[in-house]
Amino acid sequence: MTKSKPPQSPTSARRPAVSPLLLAAPLLLAGSMASAQYAWEATPRVAVGAEYEDNPRLTRNEQFQDSATGAIVDAELRLVARTERTNWLLRPRLRASRYAGSKNEDLEDDNWYIDLNASQVFQRASIGFTSNYQNVGVRSSEFASAIPDDPDAPPPTGDSGELIRVDDTREQWSINPYASFFLTERNQLNLFAGYTDVSFDRTGSTSSRGDYDYLSGGASFQHAFDPRNRLSVSLSASRFQSDQAGIILENTSDTYNLTATYERTLSPTWTASATAGASRTDSTSILSPPPLINDCFNFVEIFDAILIPVPIDPCRLSDKSSNFIGSGELRRRGELTTFTASIGRAISPNASGTEVVRDTFRVFLDRQFSQMLVASVGVLLFDEQSIGELARRDRLYYRGEAILRWRLSREWWLRGAYAYTRDKDDLRASGQTVDNHRVFAGIEWRGLGWRW
Repeated sequence: MTKSKPPQSPTSARRPAVSPLLLAAPLLLAGSMASAQYAWEATPRVAVGAEYEDNPRLTRNEQFQDSATGAIVDAELRLVARTERTNWLLRPRLRASRYAGSKNEDLEDDNWYIDLNASQVFQRASIGFTSNYQNVGVRSSEFASAIPDDPDAPPPTGDSGELIRVDDTREQWSINPYASFFLTERNQLNLFAGYTDVSFDRTGSTSSRGDYDYLSGGASFQHAFDPRNRLSVSLSASRFQSDQAGIILENTSDTYNLTATYERTLSPTWTASATAGASRTDSTSILSPPPLINDCFNFVEIFDAILIPVPIDPCRLSDKSSNFIGSGELRRRGELTTFTASIGRAISPNASGTEVVRDTFRVFLDRQFSQMLVASVGVLLFDEQSIGELARRDRLYYRGEAILRWRLSREWWLRGAYAYTRDKDDLRASGQTVDNHRVFAGIEWRGLGWRW
């Protein structure tokens, strides 16, 4: 589907082309796929059920604060191909929603997700990439889940917290290649890069969301003191470019990070890590109309005495910001229990038009109590602030979720889920706090998979 973007300002800088480095890993791995004999595995999953939300539009406007009940279909196929040294994963997914009542048509979405990951191991090196494509409604992109599909994935992010029109859609694709070189038995060099493109198909005439590109890259050196203790130092850089986000016609930010990470294996199932470092961001914003600050006005003298302010439109402002970044994490990976607790601070791209400093706290637990009962619970909280002093924006978001699955047979499960979401964002009028309760009940089929 081709989407039209809002016109850019004449001063809009051209977005960077994708680096050839981003294409290197997929091409090398594709070459290996053509010459190797693979073992294949396909595992399907389909969930069908009813969903109820008491405030699906997350608004305090009583005119639109109506509950909604609808049907949900969530289907995916996990396709894996592997050899002794190579792994491929392709996972397409569709989540479709339909709600009762003609007034709820704006809530209905057909959300598409496609993940493609691959890795290749050589004698003293390994390469790989992760990539994904999403075409989803903004309700799915704005509000992040506390229970991850992949327990090893980093905490999810929401785009901006703004929910002016829920029938907008967001298209995103990203690719993240990496390479590791085993210099000695204890020393390892890692190279990594990433490119993300986000765009919105807006049905409304105004929006504080902006399309953006995010390009990053870096290197880390890891030393293993022994099989249980490792230390790594990482240096990375990124460029964020956004346009048409409210009064921000264009924003370009260059960020540089230096971090150190210590990892320790506590037992065969428990691991812990801690990261600390510093970040530096240089940003330039073009704003229209100009804000009421002296940097956006020329002062013209008349009658040899009176200074008259004349606005500069568009107004160009520059800013520099330094921030502490870091994280701490505790993990358990057991046969019956998966547990993750993490806290961190990072610089993240955002559809609000600027990068943000994001403080995140997440706890996730998945437990198989018996052959019949599996439960998952999660809590996610993040606090965001815009980089620098040009476009102040604060957001406080948290979500709690619980999922119960009861096995009916080898492949069939009953599934029940509850989620509570609360969001406060100063993009809304007066920084309103909104909340939502969501309940799902249905049946899920998890195929045992086909192998050949």
